Amino acid sequence: MVDLLERSIELFPERAWLLRAAGEKYLEIDEPVRALELFKEAVELEPEEGINRLLAGSALRRAGRLDEAEQALKKAGILLGEDPALNLELGKTYLARRQWAKAGQKFEAASVDWLGHYSLYDIVNDPGETRNIFLEKPRVAGSMLELERKIQAEERGLRAYYRGEGVYPPETAAMEEGEEEEMRRQLKLLGY
Repeated sequence: MVDLLERSIELFPERAWLLRAAGEKYLEIDEPVRALELFKEAVELEPEEGINRLLAGSALRRAGRLDEAEQALKKAGILLGEDPALNLELGKTYLARRQWAKAGQKFEAASVDWLGHYSLYDIVNDPGETRNIFLEKPRVAGSMLELERKIQAEERGLRAYYRGEGVYPPETAAMEEGEEEEMRRQLKLLGY
């Protein structure tokens, strides 16, 4: 696949999306130096595209150039704004620098927008990681695991109900005390 992408780049060197695709493939096979070269070319072609800078920052981090990675990611932040992928990458950069508090803040910021999204804790996306970094952050892990438990309990309750073995709504899907009454009041005001 990499050979095909390299040949395509030779034929179409001015296509930033092609450079980005090849760079991402090099990151997947853990060759951050070549990926960085491609992302830098993509940044030159499309300097206003924050994703190119984000990916360049990721390649710099994986190459061990942490200070440069942080700078590239901050520039990406100017273009992307508050972005979960950016917060995730900054968190990994701070984690590599052993800046635990900053890493935790960035991971938490990423999890607010992406709570439960596989990218937060799927280590396959980053071959350099050997552990699930998100589950090491108690507040983030706790809220993610609690949400997962709640969803699973609701699904079990609904399955039991539809098999004729449970009541509706399942206990886990029941509204908080007062929520149902407030909802009825609001519906009445609307004429229902």
